[in-house]
Formats: sequence, C-alpha cells, structure tokens
Amino acid sequence: MPTEHIDKRTLGNPIPPLKLNLGCRNILLPGYINIDMMCLDLVDHPSFTLKDKQSYYQMDVMEIDEHFLAGTVDEVYASHFFEHLSDNQVTNLVWKIWTLLKPGGKLTIITPDFHAILNHFKAKHEQGDFSDVDLLHIRVFDIPEQSGHRTIWYKEIGKYYLEREGYYFINTISAPSIFEVQFEATKLPLEFN
Repeated sequence: MPTEHIDKRTLGNPIPPLKLNLGCRNILLPGYINIDMMCLDLVDHPSFTLKDKQSYYQMDVMEIDEHFLAGTVDEVYASHFFEHLSDNQVTNLVWKIWTLLKPGGKLTIITPDFHAILNHFKAKHEQGDFSDVDLLHIRVFDIPEQSGHRTIWYKEIGKYYLEREGYYFINTISAPSIFEVQFEATKLPLEFN
C-alpha cells in the first residue's frame, strides 16, 4: 500500500513532493501516486512503463486517510472524479484531503461545468442548431446509476464545498475547456477555521 512507499524514504535523501491523483482511471500522471478503485490491467497495457505501474494503487478513495499520514501530502489532484460522489461523500472527502495536506498544500479539482453545459444547450437550441451537441453531455442529467454523476458542479458549488468550513483558500477558478471548471485551492491553517 502507499504507506510502504512513504516509509521507504530516508532522511539522507531529498524527499520528493508527495502528490496524489485521485480517481485517476487509466490516466496515470508522472510524479503522482495514482489512485482508483478500478482494477487496471497494468501488466498488459503497452503504454504503461514500470514506473507507471509502481505509481498506481487500487483502493477506495474514500478510505484515503487510512493509507496516508496526516499532514504529509503536498498536492491532491482530482479530474472528473468529484462529480461521481454524493453530497455527503464530497463533504467527507474534502475534509479528509484537508487533514492529509501539509500546511499550504494544494488541492486541484476539475469537473464538468453544469452551467456551461446548460448555456451551450440553450444557445444551440435558440439558434435551432443541434449539429455540435455532444450527446454525452446529456448524461449529466441522467439518473446517477446510469451516468455515474451524483453531484453537479459549477463555480458557486465548488466555492461552497471548498470554502464553507474555512478549510481552503481558492486561488483560481478557471475553465480548462468549454465544458469544465477547475478549482485550485490551498489548505488554510487550523486557526483560520
């Protein structure tokens, strides 16, 4: 498990930043410990190197605090993962990540932007043009068992989850693509809570 990875570090060597990629699916980021519940066939996958295979851990992200020590993580990255969690799961995971992050640690969350998707559909509908409407975006509105989306995200919702308890300072909110919203936040010290 990842704890073994942490325990093998020695005081005589510079310690590289501990960065986690949560809900990674088959997108393994270099320099990160890549975590997902899904079992990846890493052995037969031609594009994964030995280093990639050693950086992947199959585990339930909701149990992440059982595998890493509090205050040891430099950065947490989660792309297209949080929208698959229920409201309670989002709230719990945001807290667990806060406990794992070092002071000033960074949290990056990328999700579909519900408002951008609605605005896109509205604009196209008003023009009578449905030629570039990607039917996959309709899945956002589907029932959770079919689409996997259990929460909707846009700027105000992300701010709500990250700022309501005073755990994070949001540095930037951006749009990596027309249908995405990205939140980059920094862990606030306990005295700000």
